[in-house]
Parts: sequence; structure tokens; C-alpha cells
Amino acid sequence: MTDVIEKKAKDALDEQAKQLSAQVSSSLRQARYSAIDSVSEVEKDRFSWGLGGFAVTAFVALLVMIWQPNSPLPAGNLLAVDDINLVLSDDEIELYEELDFITWLDEIEAAG
Repeated sequence: MTDVIEKKAKDALDEQAKQLSAQVSSSLRQARYSAIDSVSEVEKDRFSWGLGGFAVTAFVALLVMIWQPNSPLPAGNLLAVDDINLVLSDDEIELYEELDFITWLDEIEAAG
């Protein structure tokens, strides 16, 4: 039903458009091109703002990731840092061969 109405309306408007004077057709065409150009400029501005916003957001995210204040390590990771320090040190390795004994001594000192 709506297709039939649309077709009749289109045919009637097309017939009236053919009957317009050259001056009216020319001014309508110029107005149409002017409207299309103004929309293109607005879309370009929106794209520029979007691209600029994305660039600023990415830059700020990068700064936050790189420039964080030194935070203390959680207690669970301290053992791993101590192990790395032991491996990298030039101390005698024999001292660390009895690690279970040293851990036991540390537990006794902490408890007593």
C-alpha cells in the first residue's frame, strides 16, 4: 500500500520538477550543491576532532603507563626479589646451599 502511494507521489513530483523554469532549477541545483558542501565540511571537522581526541587519549594513557610513582612491592613478591638478589650477588654459594636450615632459623627467631 505504501509503495503505491510513494510511487504516485514520486511521479507527481517528477512531473512538477520537469515543469520548473530554468532559473528555478538552477537556483535549486546551486542550493543543493551548497548544502552538500557544508555537510562535507562538518563531517571533516568531526573526523578531525575524533582523530585528535583519540591521539590525546592514547598519549595520556601512555604517559600514565610509563610515569607511575614507584609503588612498594606486595609482601608475596619479596621472596622472589630476595632470591634474585641472592643469585646475582658474588657471595659464597655454600652459604645458600642450606636454605632450609636458614629458613628454619629465621622462623625460630621470628617466633621467639
